Amino acid sequence: MPVITDPRASKRYWNRLEEYCSKRVLNPESGFCCEHGEACRNSAEGPGNGFAAGQLSYVGDGYAVEIDGIPMRILVAAMQVGSNEVIDMEKRRGQIRGRIEESPRERNPHMRGVVQVLQVLFGLEPGGVVESIHNSSHVLEAYAMANSVLCSNLPTGGRSRRGSPTRAMLANCREHLRQTVALLEPTIIVTQGNAARDALGQAVDRYERVRDRVAHAQTGDVRAIWCELWHPAAWGYWGDTGHFNEDAAPALRYARHLALSQQPAQ
Repeated sequence: MPVITDPRASKRYWNRLEEYCSKRVLNPESGFCCEHGEACRNSAEGPGNGFAAGQLSYVGDGYAVEIDGIPMRILVAAMQVGSNEVIDMEKRRGQIRGRIEESPRERNPHMRGVVQVLQVLFGLEPGGVVESIHNSSHVLEAYAMANSVLCSNLPTGGRSRRGSPTRAMLANCREHLRQTVALLEPTIIVTQGNAARDALGQAVDRYERVRDRVAHAQTGDVRAIWCELWHPAAWGYWGDTGHFNEDAAPALRYARHLALSQQPAQ
């Protein structure tokens, strides 16, 4: 199947999301500007716990993909970032490009898992040496990633990079995730972990499960195939690929099948 990436369309999607985020989340001049910021910070900060405000999403230079004329726009919805820094979209882009240049073993578990997910969705062998699609575009250039919340609450003192969004953070960020879906118009959404699953469940208008881990989801006029997975760091993808191959890969292949069963773009 011919796979085509459209850099101009991808840039338009990037611009749409960046414009929204600069008005509602992180302004290039005035900084963090989310109307819920104070409430989220109050819900997260406490003894031994901190709050990092403004950690934006990623839209790859080849996000707008078509396979045989059928859109294949993939949005991965993950948990919170796991850092205490401000991250605008340009910085996020630089971070992902750095992962592209790493060898598979140099990548952290999350990004290794993301690559495997994308390999399956693009019809490649998961964990295989081939990580590129049309025009040598790396799979990490051909997707978008948003977090369940656009801020982080983490233990202070460098003890851990793992945290869990508060209920207030999930509820308040619902509209940001909803708008991300509406603006990026994904045809496949992959959630990673319980927080991302719960966040997307609150952000979409409706969804209908069609098999284990796969559902049809709709937000406004945007219809997508939703594939629900555990977070890669919790799956033991590396050294024990049976779990991925027996559970995640079949769900991803079915999601790909459903997405490619749609009508070609007009």
